[in-house]
Amino acid sequence: MLRASTVYNKQDGVLTVPSDVRSVSWTPAAPPGSPPALTISLADVTNLQTTLPTSKNISIKVFVQRPSASEPETFVFKFTSPTAAREEFNPIKDKLTDALAKLKAASAPVAKPKDASAAVATASPAAPAAVDEPVYQDSRLLSDHVLQESLLKSDPSLNQRFQQALKDKPETISLTQFTRVFWASRVHLLRAHAVERSQSQGDVNVISNIKPRYDESGALKLNVTKEQFQLLFKQHPIVRRLYDDSVPRLPEQTFWEKFFRSRLFRHLRGEKTDEVSLEYDHDFDKYIAIDEEAERVRQTVQAHVPLFIDLEGNEQNHSQRKGNGPDREMRQRHNATMRVCNAISEKMMAHITPADGDTHAPIGMDEETFNQLQLQDLQRDAEDNRILLKIRDQKEFFAGKGSEKSAEAALYSRQSPRKVLAKLRRDVELRTSTDTDFDLQEAIGVHSDSDSDDEDGAPNKQPRIGSKSGLKAATASMLSTIAQRRSLHADEGSSPSGTFATLQATSFGLSQDVADTLAATHNTTVEFLHYFWTVFLSGDPSQAADIQGLVESLNKSLDRIKAVAESADVERRLLLEARRKQIEDYYNRTGKRQRFDPKTIGGGATVVDQMMAPTVRAIGEASRQYRKAFEEQMAQAQAQAAQG
Repeated sequence: MLRASTVYNKQDGVLTVPSDVRSVSWTPAAPPGSPPALTISLADVTNLQTTLPTSKNISIKVFVQRPSASEPETFVFKFTSPTAAREEFNPIKDKLTDALAKLKAASAPVAKPKDASAAVATASPAAPAAVDEPVYQDSRLLSDHVLQESLLKSDPSLNQRFQQALKDKPETISLTQFTRVFWASRVHLLRAHAVERSQSQGDVNVISNIKPRYDESGALKLNVTKEQFQLLFKQHPIVRRLYDDSVPRLPEQTFWEKFFRSRLFRHLRGEKTDEVSLEYDHDFDKYIAIDEEAERVRQTVQAHVPLFIDLEGNEQNHSQRKGNGPDREMRQRHNATMRVCNAISEKMMAHITPADGDTHAPIGMDEETFNQLQLQDLQRDAEDNRILLKIRDQKEFFAGKGSEKSAEAALYSRQSPRKVLAKLRRDVELRTSTDTDFDLQEAIGVHSDSDSDDEDGAPNKQPRIGSKSGLKAATASMLSTIAQRRSLHADEGSSPSGTFATLQATSFGLSQDVADTLAATHNTTVEFLHYFWTVFLSGDPSQAADIQGLVESLNKSLDRIKAVAESADVERRLLLEARRKQIEDYYNRTGKRQRFDPKTIGGGATVVDQMMAPTVRAIGEASRQYRKAFEEQMAQAQAQAAQG
């Protein structure tokens, strides 16, 4: 059993840790022989924090989450032994830290499937993660099936893609293999979803959100929930103390009416309390001085703050020219709003466990952070310990292939500059001696008076660069490319991460049903292609049956694409018949024949084939590579059999 002299809530006492380390108890020193006033079960402890080893004040902070409480509690014990405070502190800290680590390791949950119908949860049991394994490491994310199921529930499009691919997968591929390959290319989505789930909303300044209202008779109307009352008591312990001292001596309704009319309420909200219109209530407003005294004590016993990051140092910052006038707005004793905001923020943050540090790390700044924040402007420059290399002849580094003349440079070096200039002059000479201007359009073959029809009727030949036909063809090609890219990526910005852009059915003349079926077919085919190349390039002979099943699935994907094209063609024929019937009815009514071009009706098998052409080529390439490898393996096996 370990015992130490400590102070808890400004009272001297003894902190006791039994040999089995199942609980921690604190017993007040006065009166002698008192029973333990506080007992903390180790199972309820969530975190421990201690002061720095170099700190003069030795204390330990225990975070407790009781099953019956909605919010965690904190208990701070300050070791007060004048001669052996550090000797009493170290054994207690080590014993509690080891016991808490063993308890957490023994109670670590293992992810198990909750529903047999959930494909992700039934893939495989989760492997226990290493102690030093990062939370967002790929292996841990791929084994967290609960996280994967949560992501599928939050992303309907990804869930639809997963279910469709799972439905069409070959029978030779197990569910474990399928889920492993499916999530291997979506680790970034799992990591982002894990970060999103780990975030939680912090506490708000509840006293600023409580706005008491009074009816015509002056009676108080409260619209405060139970959670807000609990948060108010946690952020402002002085209110809980006042409540315990006043209720049930005062009815609860009367208590809250007097509280919201008191100066204490204004004080906690950061408002002025010296207004004449506010009546002084001795039973309530006397707690203002108690709250301020508790704040002064807390500021006195708080951890030491280095001077170079201590904002209170602005109080003593005197400029040589203007004194401390320029920093007036930075001195909190002259700015009541800043002082109140800082006090409220500190109260809200005091109950929050840091999430970016070690669970059992000591309280305060570590040495590495201190060295980074330390001002080093006035320190001497570090000595240069680099080794100087002295090169005898630097020209040798520039000699080699680069120093030799290239074949083109050698050709130009053999030409005579005079002959080259003469040739250039002849190229730009005027056709007639009477012309005084040089016509660039004529030089490059552009004839403004020519007719485009003449060029269309001319024999097919390569157009000259800069000619009217060449410019026209280039413009048409660019506009066609821009229109095609715009139609393909018009809605890409609104598509969910990790999925393909939403298919715009109206842009291609397809109905929404056909477009959705085509998108699902495309997604499933791409998944099978990913899986095929992963297995095919692995070189694992044991997965030969899986490759054969994947090739069969890819061939079935071609059949599914063909079926979608046929349904699109049937849909287009129905639209054509409906349009022709409208034209016929119009002719029967008016006697006028409307012109109709069938090309104005989009959709059909042509559009589907055009959109799925890259996917079909990818399937063909995968099948070709598989047949080639299969034939090579068969030929090698036959050769070995012949030799044997």
